[in-house]
Amino acid sequence: TTEQPVLFSETDRKQISELLETANLSLEPFHQVAGRIEAALNSSSPWQRYWGLIVGSTFGQQASRFRARAEVLLNDSQPEVRWRAIEFLGLLGSFDPAPHYRKELKKSNNLAMTLSLLNSLVFYNDYLQQPREPISLGNIPFADERFVQHRLEHLARPVVER
Repeated sequence: TTEQPVLFSETDRKQISELLETANLSLEPFHQVAGRIEAALNSSSPWQRYWGLIVGSTFGQQASRFRARAEVLLNDSQPEVRWRAIEFLGLLGSFDPAPHYRKELKKSNNLAMTLSLLNSLVFYNDYLQQPREPISLGNIPFADERFVQHRLEHLARPVVER
């Protein structure tokens, strides 16, 4: 657990090694690792699904064959998996992630979750949606926190084409 990270690293060494192997799939050609990405996306481990989505995102359109699985993962029991599914589908295009980000932000129960979601939304909007309209997220948890306010202010400004 996060309370005892050294103990966690010793007792969960195998799991950590497997997650590292999944993360490293992004370093190989897609055609060589597509089957292993699919296995990660279908894993019973939420952290394998999480890393499978991250790896899929690094391959962009090459990974579009996983779109249907990612759509299912929008309803995963693990919040971090849902966030990565939103990001993956948004990166593929023809998917508006904003309503999904709003839904997840409303459910957020800690500051780190809220900031992670906002960081993902800022990335998506700043680098993929040019130009973009201002985004209003309404009332979300932790909106009074300084770093959350900074991201909300950023999203409220329009971005012009570069």
